[in-house]
Amino acid sequence: MLFLSNRDIIVRSMKFGQSVEFHKGVAREVPKLLQNECIEKGILPVDEKGKILDIDAIPAPNTDVKKIPMAPSDPDVLYGEVLEVIKALVEENNSKNFTGGNRPAADAVSRSLGYKVDQKTVNQVWEANRQKILQQKQGSTAIVPESR
Repeated sequence: MLFLSNRDIIVRSMKFGQSVEFHKGVAREVPKLLQNECIEKGILPVDEKGKILDIDAIPAPNTDVKKIPMAPSDPDVLYGEVLEVIKALVEENNSKNFTGGNRPAADAVSRSLGYKVDQKTVNQVWEANRQKILQQKQGSTAIVPESR
């Protein structure tokens, strides 16, 4: 949508990280996210011929921000969830889910949980439970000799 200013001004949005520079009497295209901020500064919407439009006719921008899922704040809950994912990764046994040092990779754990987990947390849970996890893995895949 075009907007027209009666003075030279730059409208900057700290909220959306965009800016538009206006020169007196020259119409400019304005992104939807900045339109309300321009109106607040007295810059008016115009049509292609320069006729001022009704401010109420401007649709409100969609400012819904995608909420990023966060890790649980309780360390016991976080460690429990990370442990379950690590067990599943060990069962799956896909080399892409492990680091070069044979530790579960934080990005694989994060993808499974749906929120960011750092490698330090994964390493802590792995070191504390490695023996148990590997023993369970060996127990479930142990080869039983056939009886004759």
